[in-house]
Amino acid sequence: MAYLALQAANPMSQGMRDMIAAMAAGEPGWIASIDHLAVALLAGHGPQASAILAVVLDVVAAGVFLPPRAARVTLILAAAVALAIWVVGENFGGIFTGSATDPNSGLMLALLAAAYWPAGKAVPAAAAGVPAAPARPERPERAARGGAGGAGGVKSAHGPWRCRARPPSPRRCARRQR
Repeated sequence: MAYLALQAANPMSQGMRDMIAAMAAGEPGWIASIDHLAVALLAGHGPQASAILAVVLDVVAAGVFLPPRAARVTLILAAAVALAIWVVGENFGGIFTGSATDPNSGLMLALLAAAYWPAGKAVPAAAAGVPAAPARPERPERAARGGAGGAGGVKSAHGPWRCRARPPSPRRCARRQR
């Protein structure tokens, strides 16, 4: 997106301003006032606005490779830029004109930023202050049969008494008993 911000049409002194001014037609008054404010701010500052937008988008793109704390900050920046583009640059996708077919890409960019949110560290339950689960008492009938799987089961590396978990197959259990 940073490349597109620096294309020939945008850095022209009036390119970005003219694009936003053209979108105000047909919008409700409150959206048109946002557009008129943006047009006034961009008047004569097209190349600078395009360069700033390109730098911000480059920072956002590189931010996912930073450590988690810095990545979170850049992802918040990404969501804010996406929403600003959606409001000012896309006028909410033209939803309020009555002729829009989709809300445009601003919300999808914010959702994409959320998808890159770094996962937190896994904290052991004891360190988080969560009490350990009480040990499950052994059932008397299982203890009398010789363990959790009962008679006929074969102990395996994948868990106790694996042959009892499936329908009995004498050939398979005989192979494992060797």
